[in-house]
Amino acid sequence: VQMTADQISDSLRALCDSSSNWRYPEEPTEAPADAEAMVSINGPQIASHHLVHVSSLMRYRDDVWVILEETGTSEIRIHAESRSRLGKGDLGQNPRNLRQLLSWLRDH
Repeated sequence: VQMTADQISDSLRALCDSSSNWRYPEEPTEAPADAEAMVSINGPQIASHHLVHVSSLMRYRDDVWVILEETGTSEIRIHAESRSRLGKGDLGQNPRNLRQLLSWLRDH
C-alpha cells in the first residue's frame, strides 16, 4: 500500500468514525515503553496513534498502537501492536484487531 503519513492518519480517523468498535481513547497515551523494542523501529518515528478496539459482545477494550516509521526511502513502515487490557488470554482477538486494521488501510 502506498500512502503518505497524513493519508494513513486520515484513514485511521475514518476507521474510528465509521465503526462502533474502533475509537480514539478519550485520553490518548503514548505507546508503551517496550513497544519500540517489540516492533524494532530502526528509522525516525513519524507519528504514533493510540486506538481502542471494543469487542462487540462483552465490550472488552484492547489498546492498539500504530507507529509510523521513516525507512530512508519514500516508503513508510507501519508497526502495530494490540494488547488486551484484561486477562492473560485474548482468544485470538489481538491478531484479529491487527488484521482488521491492516485490511482497512489496504482498502482505503
